Amino acid sequence: MTEQQSGGTVERNRFRSPRRAEKRSAFRRMVYPTDTHNVTAHTMNLDAILGVINLLLYWRVTVCLVVSSVTAFLLVQAFPWLSGLQGIAFAALGMLAGIVWEETAHPSSTSAVNAPPTSTVVAVLSAAIFGAVWGVMSSTSFQSALAGAVVLVGGVWGWFRFAVASRGWLTQKQGITCILVSAASYPVAALMAHRM
Repeated sequence: MTEQQSGGTVERNRFRSPRRAEKRSAFRRMVYPTDTHNVTAHTMNLDAILGVINLLLYWRVTVCLVVSSVTAFLLVQAFPWLSGLQGIAFAALGMLAGIVWEETAHPSSTSAVNAPPTSTVVAVLSAAIFGAVWGVMSSTSFQSALAGAVVLVGGVWGWFRFAVASRGWLTQKQGITCILVSAASYPVAALMAHRM
Protein backbone atom coordinates (compact mmCIF):
# COMPACT_ATOMS: atom_id res chain seq x y z
CA MET A 1 0.00 0.00 0.00
CA THR A 2 1.42 3.41 -1.03
CA GLU A 3 0.55 6.84 0.28
CA GLN A 4 0.74 9.93 -1.87
CA GLN A 5 0.48 13.55 -0.69
CA SER A 6 -1.49 15.80 -3.06
CA GLY A 7 -3.09 19.16 -2.20
CA GLY A 8 -2.99 18.61 1.56
CA THR A 9 -4.89 15.30 1.48
CA VAL A 10 -3.55 11.78 1.66
CA GLU A 11 -4.70 9.34 -1.02
CA ARG A 12 -4.27 5.62 -0.77
CA ASN A 13 -3.73 4.14 -4.20
CA ARG A 14 -3.76 0.37 -3.88
CA PHE A 15 -4.79 -0.54 -7.38
CA ARG A 16 -4.27 2.71 -9.35
CA SER A 17 -1.17 4.06 -10.93
CA PRO A 18 -0.19 7.70 -10.27
CA ARG A 19 -0.67 8.51 -13.96
CA ARG A 20 -4.26 7.23 -13.93
CA ALA A 21 -5.04 9.23 -10.78
CA GLU A 22 -3.62 12.33 -12.47
CA LYS A 23 -5.85 11.82 -15.52
CA ARG A 24 -8.88 11.31 -13.32
CA SER A 25 -8.25 14.54 -11.38
CA ALA A 26 -7.75 16.44 -14.65
CA PHE A 27 -11.08 15.09 -15.89
CA ARG A 28 -12.80 16.12 -12.65
CA ARG A 29 -11.39 19.63 -12.93
CA MET A 30 -12.71 19.85 -16.49
CA VAL A 31 -16.19 18.57 -15.63
CA TYR A 32 -16.51 20.37 -12.30
CA PRO A 33 -14.69 23.67 -12.72
CA THR A 34 -13.70 25.28 -9.47
CA ASP A 35 -11.36 28.01 -10.62
CA THR A 36 -12.50 31.20 -12.33
CA HIS A 37 -10.47 30.58 -15.50
CA ASN A 38 -12.52 27.53 -16.48
CA VAL A 39 -15.80 29.20 -15.52
CA THR A 40 -14.86 32.24 -17.61
CA ALA A 41 -13.99 30.03 -20.59
CA HIS A 42 -17.36 28.29 -20.41
CA THR A 43 -19.16 31.63 -20.07
CA MET A 44 -17.28 33.05 -23.05
CA ASN A 45 -18.30 30.04 -25.15
CA LEU A 46 -21.92 30.56 -24.15
CA ASP A 47 -21.66 34.26 -25.00
CA ALA A 48 -20.29 33.41 -28.43
CA ILE A 49 -23.12 30.97 -29.08
CA LEU A 50 -25.71 33.53 -28.00
CA GLY A 51 -24.04 36.13 -30.22
CA VAL A 52 -24.32 33.85 -33.25
CA ILE A 53 -27.98 33.15 -32.47
CA ASN A 54 -28.59 36.89 -32.13
CA LEU A 55 -26.98 37.51 -35.53
CA LEU A 56 -29.16 34.83 -37.10
CA LEU A 57 -32.28 36.38 -35.63
CA TYR A 58 -31.32 39.81 -36.96
CA TRP A 59 -30.16 38.60 -40.35
CA ARG A 60 -30.63 41.99 -42.00
CA VAL A 61 -27.87 43.44 -39.83
CA THR A 62 -25.59 40.53 -40.69
CA VAL A 63 -26.25 40.84 -44.43
CA CYS A 64 -25.56 44.58 -44.40
CA LEU A 65 -22.40 44.11 -42.33
CA VAL A 66 -21.04 41.46 -44.71
CA VAL A 67 -21.89 43.50 -47.81
CA SER A 68 -20.38 46.68 -46.38
CA SER A 69 -17.24 44.83 -45.30
CA VAL A 70 -16.69 43.38 -48.76
CA THR A 71 -17.46 46.75 -50.35
CA ALA A 72 -15.07 48.54 -47.99
CA PHE A 73 -12.32 46.05 -48.77
CA LEU A 74 -12.84 46.52 -52.51
CA LEU A 75 -12.90 50.31 -52.14
CA VAL A 76 -9.65 50.37 -50.19
CA GLN A 77 -8.04 48.07 -52.75
CA ALA A 78 -9.35 50.03 -55.76
CA PHE A 79 -8.63 53.54 -54.47
CA PRO A 80 -5.16 53.79 -52.93
CA TRP A 81 -5.89 57.15 -51.31
CA LEU A 82 -8.40 55.53 -48.93
CA SER A 83 -6.77 54.32 -45.73
CA GLY A 84 -7.44 51.06 -43.92
CA LEU A 85 -9.03 52.92 -41.03
CA GLN A 86 -11.47 54.52 -43.44
CA GLY A 87 -12.27 51.05 -44.75
CA ILE A 88 -13.01 49.89 -41.21
CA ALA A 89 -15.35 52.85 -40.76
CA PHE A 90 -17.11 52.05 -44.06
CA ALA A 91 -17.53 48.44 -42.96
CA ALA A 92 -18.96 49.50 -39.60
CA LEU A 93 -21.51 51.69 -41.36
CA GLY A 94 -23.08 48.50 -42.65
CA MET A 95 -24.23 47.74 -39.14
CA LEU A 96 -26.04 51.07 -39.03
CA ALA A 97 -27.70 50.36 -42.37
CA GLY A 98 -28.74 46.93 -41.11
CA ILE A 99 -30.24 48.38 -37.94
CA VAL A 100 -32.22 50.90 -40.00
CA TRP A 101 -33.39 48.11 -42.32
CA GLU A 102 -34.39 45.94 -39.35
CA GLU A 103 -36.27 48.83 -37.74
CA THR A 104 -38.22 49.59 -40.91
CA ALA A 105 -39.10 45.90 -41.32
CA HIS A 106 -40.24 45.52 -37.70
CA PRO A 107 -41.12 48.91 -36.20
CA SER A 108 -40.71 49.08 -32.44
CA SER A 109 -43.73 49.44 -30.25
CA THR A 110 -42.49 52.65 -28.67
CA SER A 111 -43.46 55.81 -30.44
CA ALA A 112 -40.87 58.44 -31.29
CA VAL A 113 -43.51 61.15 -30.99
CA ASN A 114 -43.27 61.20 -27.20
CA ALA A 115 -39.49 61.40 -27.21
CA PRO A 116 -38.02 64.68 -25.98
CA PRO A 117 -36.25 66.79 -28.60
CA THR A 118 -32.50 66.46 -28.93
CA SER A 119 -30.70 69.19 -27.04
CA THR A 120 -28.28 71.40 -28.91
CA VAL A 121 -25.39 70.49 -26.59
CA VAL A 122 -25.79 66.75 -27.22
CA ALA A 123 -26.11 67.28 -30.97
CA VAL A 124 -23.04 69.54 -31.14
CA LEU A 125 -20.92 67.18 -29.01
CA SER A 126 -21.95 64.25 -31.18
CA ALA A 127 -21.03 66.17 -34.33
CA ALA A 128 -17.67 67.19 -32.86
CA ILE A 129 -16.86 63.61 -31.87
CA PHE A 130 -17.92 62.31 -35.29
CA GLY A 131 -15.82 64.88 -37.13
CA ALA A 132 -12.81 64.29 -34.89
CA VAL A 133 -12.94 60.50 -35.17
CA TRP A 134 -13.31 60.69 -38.94
CA GLY A 135 -10.42 63.17 -39.03
CA VAL A 136 -8.19 60.78 -37.10
CA MET A 137 -9.14 57.93 -39.42
CA SER A 138 -8.32 60.08 -42.43
CA SER A 139 -4.99 61.40 -41.21
CA THR A 140 -2.64 58.85 -42.75
CA SER A 141 -1.83 60.95 -45.82
CA PHE A 142 -2.86 64.09 -47.63
CA GLN A 143 -4.75 62.04 -50.23
CA SER A 144 -6.69 60.15 -47.59
CA ALA A 145 -7.49 63.46 -45.87
CA LEU A 146 -8.92 64.83 -49.13
CA ALA A 147 -10.88 61.63 -49.73
CA GLY A 148 -12.10 61.82 -46.12
CA ALA A 149 -13.24 65.40 -46.65
CA VAL A 150 -15.25 64.34 -49.71
CA VAL A 151 -16.80 61.47 -47.76
CA LEU A 152 -17.51 63.82 -44.84
CA VAL A 153 -19.34 66.27 -47.11
CA GLY A 154 -21.43 63.47 -48.61
CA GLY A 155 -22.13 61.91 -45.23
CA VAL A 156 -23.11 65.20 -43.62
CA TRP A 157 -25.38 66.03 -46.53
CA GLY A 158 -27.10 62.63 -46.26
CA TRP A 159 -27.38 62.94 -42.48
CA PHE A 160 -28.90 66.42 -42.79
CA ARG A 161 -31.45 65.22 -45.32
CA PHE A 162 -32.37 62.23 -43.14
CA ALA A 163 -32.22 63.63 -39.59
CA VAL A 164 -33.41 67.16 -40.17
CA ALA A 165 -35.51 67.26 -43.33
CA SER A 166 -37.02 63.75 -43.22
CA ARG A 167 -37.26 62.76 -39.54
CA GLY A 168 -37.27 66.13 -37.83
CA TRP A 169 -34.96 64.97 -35.04
CA LEU A 170 -33.23 68.35 -35.02
CA THR A 171 -34.21 71.84 -36.01
CA GLN A 172 -32.62 73.32 -39.10
CA LYS A 173 -30.53 75.67 -36.95
CA GLN A 174 -29.24 72.76 -34.86
CA GLY A 175 -28.45 70.80 -38.02
CA ILE A 176 -26.42 73.64 -39.54
CA THR A 177 -24.56 74.13 -36.25
CA CYS A 178 -23.70 70.41 -36.17
CA ILE A 179 -22.44 70.56 -39.75
CA LEU A 180 -20.17 73.50 -38.98
CA VAL A 181 -18.81 71.90 -35.80
CA SER A 182 -18.15 68.61 -37.57
CA ALA A 183 -16.44 70.41 -40.46
CA ALA A 184 -14.25 72.34 -38.00
CA SER A 185 -13.28 69.35 -35.85
CA TYR A 186 -12.35 67.18 -38.87
CA PRO A 187 -9.20 69.06 -39.99
CA VAL A 188 -8.11 69.86 -36.43
CA ALA A 189 -8.21 66.19 -35.40
CA ALA A 190 -6.58 65.11 -38.68
CA LEU A 191 -3.68 67.51 -38.18
CA MET A 192 -3.23 66.53 -34.55
CA ALA A 193 -3.24 62.81 -35.37
CA HIS A 194 -0.91 63.26 -38.33
CA ARG A 195 1.67 65.04 -36.17
CA MET A 196 1.70 62.26 -33.55
